[in-house]
Amino acid sequence: MYNVAIVEDSMDEFATLNDALLRYGKESGSEFRIVHFINAERFLEAFDCKFDIIFLDIALAEMTGMELAQSIRKTDKNVPIIFVTSLAQFAIKGYEVSAFDFIVKPVVYGDFVFKMKRLMNHMKTSPVTKIVISSSSKRVVLPSNEIYYVEITGHTIAYHTASGVIEAYDTLRNAEAALSDYGFAKCNSCYLVNLAFVDGVQGYDLLIAGDRLAISHPRKKEFMKILHDYYGKGVV
Repeated sequence: MYNVAIVEDSMDEFATLNDALLRYGKESGSEFRIVHFINAERFLEAFDCKFDIIFLDIALAEMTGMELAQSIRKTDKNVPIIFVTSLAQFAIKGYEVSAFDFIVKPVVYGDFVFKMKRLMNHMKTSPVTKIVISSSSKRVVLPSNEIYYVEITGHTIAYHTASGVIEAYDTLRNAEAALSDYGFAKCNSCYLVNLAFVDGVQGYDLLIAGDRLAISHPRKKEFMKILHDYYGKGVV
């Protein structure tokens, strides 16, 4: 199931895109839950970082689709944005907000299928999930493949990433529930690590992203098996 937002102020244009998406879903065996927003303001009121795909009309009134995309990127840097526009000359500006693609109006189903196949292939070959973190100062969306490891100290959970450490009030159990299917495992009761970033194991020390984390004695055998299974053979 893919959650899709369509931000389009023309009901006719929305209907065309909606029908194309539903038709593609039936033909490809994909399921889409579609939510329509008549303008950027309505979208921002409901935006909870849970959409998997966002279609944006560039020529929206008040706040344009490009301005809305800039606002989205402040919180979610990775959700695929596809611009739908009759102004093809403006599509190049989509690169400024890391747009995945653009579709020229009026939507032609054959062209739409080509774009969707490219998008779905991208999404299926990049198995990631998103963690929505509400810290004291802001809300951040972290793709799982950007997290090195998660650390719990008291009631504070810290996400260690390439961009730094982001802290929130949460439990490691919640993080594990969200990330365990995406290549994460606990090396002790304090750390949940992204196996893709493990550089090696020295005794009871785990090397990851320049840090050394302790592997608990009772957990080492199980953790090493998970690590070896993840890579397919011993690499540490």
